[in-house]
Amino acid sequence: MLVHLNFVGPQELTNVQVAQGASIVQALALWAGYRPLWVSHGPNIVEDQFNVVIGTVSDCRNFLSQQEADQITNGFLGIRKIGHSSDGYILLVLGRTVADIDSTVLGLGFVRPGWVLYPDASSTPIKQVILPTDHVPFFRLEPLHPDAEESFDSLTVEGVKFVTMPGGGVSFQVFFPGYVRIDPNAQATLRVHFRNVAQTFGSSGSVEAKLNGQDLGRPTMGPAPTIGQLGEFKFPVKLFQPGLNQLTINSPVYGDSSLVLPKLPTDPKLPDLRLTASDFYPFIGQPDGSNLAVLLADRDPATLDAAWTLLARFAQSANTFFYAAQITYSEYDPARNLLIIGEYSRLPPSAQRLVSLEAFQQANINTPLADLEKAASGLNLKQVIANFVHWVNGKVNGQADKQKGLAHQRGPAETNFGVMVSSPPHQAGQGWTLLVTAVGQDALLPRVKNLVQPAFWNQIRGDIIRWGDAPDSLRAHVPGETKTGDVDYLVEFPFGERVAFKVWIGMVACLLILFVMVTGWLLTKMDEDLYVTRKKGRL
Repeated sequence: MLVHLNFVGPQELTNVQVAQGASIVQALALWAGYRPLWVSHGPNIVEDQFNVVIGTVSDCRNFLSQQEADQITNGFLGIRKIGHSSDGYILLVLGRTVADIDSTVLGLGFVRPGWVLYPDASSTPIKQVILPTDHVPFFRLEPLHPDAEESFDSLTVEGVKFVTMPGGGVSFQVFFPGYVRIDPNAQATLRVHFRNVAQTFGSSGSVEAKLNGQDLGRPTMGPAPTIGQLGEFKFPVKLFQPGLNQLTINSPVYGDSSLVLPKLPTDPKLPDLRLTASDFYPFIGQPDGSNLAVLLADRDPATLDAAWTLLARFAQSANTFFYAAQITYSEYDPARNLLIIGEYSRLPPSAQRLVSLEAFQQANINTPLADLEKAASGLNLKQVIANFVHWVNGKVNGQADKQKGLAHQRGPAETNFGVMVSSPPHQAGQGWTLLVTAVGQDALLPRVKNLVQPAFWNQIRGDIIRWGDAPDSLRAHVPGETKTGDVDYLVEFPFGERVAFKVWIGMVACLLILFVMVTGWLLTKMDEDLYVTRKKGRL
């Protein structure tokens, strides 16, 4: 989905407008389900795209009728179709004053059913939004709670939508929290209070349930306290996936049906980008994002569009929009978890050091990141020479090399790849760091647009990933991952040439056989010569 933001006024956006844009795209992403957004911004309306116009009522009078303008007291949301365009729309996000725009933006983000009842009309006024202070809820779907029993009625209040299936059953999605470590031996319970379907024509009378398409087995049946029957399913907690999970039941159910999770440990193994992609853990500790800082490497429009695109996708993963996140180009609270977005050469040195330099090397284009430590270990002649030359250049040029970035330090750089890396705190009082970067400003936005697509996003795992413009280009480094036999590992010779491990084994075996044969021939020849010499000596 293409979303174009149009801030009415000066083209140079203020920090407040950057933060407003981040909240707007997150809110739209939450309304869009899990469909990724590609975000751009500029001063002009773009036909055949979903445009969002942000400004004050006085600045946007040409979009409003006189009656609409007179009725606005605080904020205003309105939708307009663009002329003869088939897919072009304009969403107006307006405020009577600059401060009133905030309420309109926040009102757009309240996507949980029952929170905001938008009228069946093309526009609506927005009053002043007062945010909760004692307990900040998730803005779309509340995660499940370990060591608790939650009825279907309470799940509905927490944002779960129950969809009636054609056969009379129900389907719904629940969100499994990322902060929980899944115990492989733990058991969950699904108690289903359902209508006695045995009285329905053509029905077998049994109730069935599935989690993410996997059958939960046969339930223990019994009478319900009132009408209907009660079926109890016991199943392993490990069937849950971090983030979104789909539950289906083949029979109409009552609201007192429930899902029970046991007490579970809350220390998942980190870093794990799979968890981060599934629910933005550990970077979102509060549903409003008050423990998150977003650092943009520069004010380049492509960097900002990449940041907005990525934040929209993370909002979908986290099921909330983090309006309280600190978005900055320089200073940030070090106690917050940090998301850094920018082209590699424009990153601060501390962020550059997070990236494994070999991830961008042309020579390693087909090398999985898990093998980079061995493939470029520095124990061969080529690497020794390269490291020595790099050391000499560093001595001669001093700090100049540091300013020229990765491509200068490591020779020809592969600019087609993006990199995402997760790093734990290095000292007390610091938060986690997540870095998304690429070499070359022209590569950053295309790589982020690739990453948010399901074909890429669903592959994210480990502590560092590298990807290009095709889904099969994504490589991940997973700490402690057992190496499988179907990967063709590489062995590097002293001057840098590489061959597959199996080929190397064959070459070594052939050389060993040749060595034995030559040695045997030489020993035989020496024995013959010695025999002749001794025979002559006796004569």
